[in-house]
Amino acid sequence: MTRLSNSIREDMARALVRHRFGERADVLCAESATLFHAVIFDQYDDATRKLMAQIEKKHRNAFTKQNSLTVNVAGRRIEIGARYIGSVKTSWGSHWRAQCESASMLESGQGWNSISYLEGPIADRLIAFADAEQKLREEIDPAYRKALGALAQFGTGKRLASDWPEAMPVIGNLIPENDRQLPVVQVAALNAEFELPPELAEAA
Repeated sequence: MTRLSNSIREDMARALVRHRFGERADVLCAESATLFHAVIFDQYDDATRKLMAQIEKKHRNAFTKQNSLTVNVAGRRIEIGARYIGSVKTSWGSHWRAQCESASMLESGQGWNSISYLEGPIADRLIAFADAEQKLREEIDPAYRKALGALAQFGTGKRLASDWPEAMPVIGNLIPENDRQLPVVQVAALNAEFELPPELAEAA
């Protein structure tokens, strides 16, 4: 019977957190990219973008290319575009990477003070995005610690599989192969915390 190592428990805790918060993180990743392009379109009107495109046909590197921005919203720094979403403690990996296509920018468009908003629809969306991302970060680290604490109570993979069956679709593959067995007992509080098992969470 193989005992669970700390590194295995940490991998399991990460997997549980990514399962629990993945949907919200995916929405924020998409919004980060959408906001980036919304700000670019707001900064450069159709005529300016058309002129920039014409210049780039003759001078491919005429403008800087960026896929992320830090915008000033009433004095608040908000990062949008390609960036990490989620935990500030990236060393343990509970973060998601927002992907974003690059856009051409004038030199004056760089730096967080160069693009500023005080109010308006884009400012409201930027603040809502930043608030939602901050809330996600605040929830992730305690959830990770809770998952790690729960997993610490299981000495072996066999015991974990037996006592927490609902988690097996998420972390079962991380149990040492010779320690897996069919689970039989439920752990209701932890299931509610991490929305397990996945099939029931999706149905709800």
